[in-house]
Amino acid sequence: MADKMVIRLVGETFEEGRIPVHLLTKVLNSVQTAIFAIGESEQNDEGSLRERGPVPKKVKSEYTLELVETVKGSFVAALDLPEHVDDEVQTRAFDLFEDVMTAVGEEDTERLVRILPDRGVRNRILKSVVQMIPLGDDYTISFKKESSSYTPPITAKVKQSMNRLLSKPNEAVREVVGRIVELKIIGDSYIGVYHNSKIIKCTSADLENVAYQSIGKDVILKGEAILNDAGEIKELVSVSDVFIAEPGTLPVEEFVYGDSVFSMADGFSVELDYVHEYWTISHEELGIYVSESKFSDAIEACYAEIEFLYEDYAQAPDAELTTDAKQLKAKVERYVESVVAVK
Repeated sequence: MADKMVIRLVGETFEEGRIPVHLLTKVLNSVQTAIFAIGESEQNDEGSLRERGPVPKKVKSEYTLELVETVKGSFVAALDLPEHVDDEVQTRAFDLFEDVMTAVGEEDTERLVRILPDRGVRNRILKSVVQMIPLGDDYTISFKKESSSYTPPITAKVKQSMNRLLSKPNEAVREVVGRIVELKIIGDSYIGVYHNSKIIKCTSADLENVAYQSIGKDVILKGEAILNDAGEIKELVSVSDVFIAEPGTLPVEEFVYGDSVFSMADGFSVELDYVHEYWTISHEELGIYVSESKFSDAIEACYAEIEFLYEDYAQAPDAELTTDAKQLKAKVERYVESVVAVK
């Protein structure tokens, strides 16, 4: 039988085996998110993740954690994968998770990059880890497999190094926002996206499926880009994510605007609508509302609004801001995790 994963929370709060429900939920949800990411990368031949969308059913079936045991004292809980899952699958997932949490506890970011070479997998796991990091000195978290020793305790001090690693931009990844106007599936196959008054060639491992769903539609394609000397996109050589424009919620994780990469907080999104032949994008809390006849122009205007809010509010000294402006600044700081110059 494969080892279970054991979580230990140590602090005065837990000496009697009592734990605030909201804290337990946050920690367990964060661990589950990381295990789902590990599972999805294991099941993907390329070892990568989709950037949006629900957890695939097969991943949920095999990588959903179950709380099987708790121990009084410091809060200790044992987690297991479902009984139908092969021991080898569980061992691989828990070995990797233990390695990751050891590197996090030691603030060894170079080791994390070696363990998790795919940036999408690494960021998904690290974002979940950051959510469980203690805010203060009230408690620590550590992990182990049943047959091993506990990882170094996760404390508040590791958060800064994890956020720095998360904010490091992948300069090869870019977005192409436009309309799919061309499809070639014989020989040198590609999708042609009309973007900034020219057609950008985009290739994808799932090219036919992507194209047939979205031909003639406005899209956001994200992937590894080849740039010209001016830093403009010449071609997307590996499309990793596709968003087909339609009314609803548009998640925004990271985007390039001007000379900077903006990384947004986990779960940040804007509302997208199409009314009277105009695309509108809004975010009520930040006061964003843009309306353009072209989808690509609306996206660009939305990014410009976020950049304006960051520069004029988040970067402004409090002494120069009114009470309302300080409140808006706090919201911007909560949603914009980092802004890093593109080299």
